[in-house]
Amino acid sequence: MLTAKRKAKTKQAIHANLEHIVTFSIAIICLVLSLAFPIADQFQNLSKDIFFLVVIPVLYIKLVLKRNMADYGWNLENKKAGLIWGVIVLATMVLVSWTYIRSDNFLSAYILPSYVISHFWLFVIYELIFVNFFLFVNEFFFRGFLLFSLWPKFKWWAVFIQAVILWASLAVTKSFTWAAIPTLTISIASGILAAKSRSFIYSWAVALLFMIIFDAYLIYSLK
Repeated sequence: MLTAKRKAKTKQAIHANLEHIVTFSIAIICLVLSLAFPIADQFQNLSKDIFFLVVIPVLYIKLVLKRNMADYGWNLENKKAGLIWGVIVLATMVLVSWTYIRSDNFLSAYILPSYVISHFWLFVIYELIFVNFFLFVNEFFFRGFLLFSLWPKFKWWAVFIQAVILWASLAVTKSFTWAAIPTLTISIASGILAAKSRSFIYSWAVALLFMIIFDAYLIYSLK
């Protein structure tokens, strides 16, 4: 009887670990394909990010794992935690940004389009459409799919792991520069917020608010 129970537990453990391995492998394959897929213009760049980093993970979660998207951060539960930790994370990111926003190295690398600097309404469109899109894809994939896939096995280490994978992707694409510092800051801060609130929606909202404040201050300081 004991042997049968042990075999059952061993089989269950193998099955659980196999699911983690497969899910992590799917996430890495999606990221690699997104980075390697050839593109001719910005529209194709947006399209391939949606396909590889959002559509495929959603299909995998719904059709293969047969899980609810809420399990991967697509929810608005834990509103109190989302609000409290959202304020803490936003304040921390703003304070951290003061350590590099005045650096000549950063200012020479982080370049906003001239039309954004000159026209307020174009700045709003730029932030709410282009920056917002970039942030949503990143938050869904890294702080949603990847973080909550790793969480059952690694707990708080998952926050660090997903951030390192993002940093590695920037290094591979030669984007690991001074201009990427806001993205690096968000990767850790958003990971903490998503883990605390069990939702990437709050981290997405805070990341967008941070980027609007950050870019607005940068434009203000340049004038």
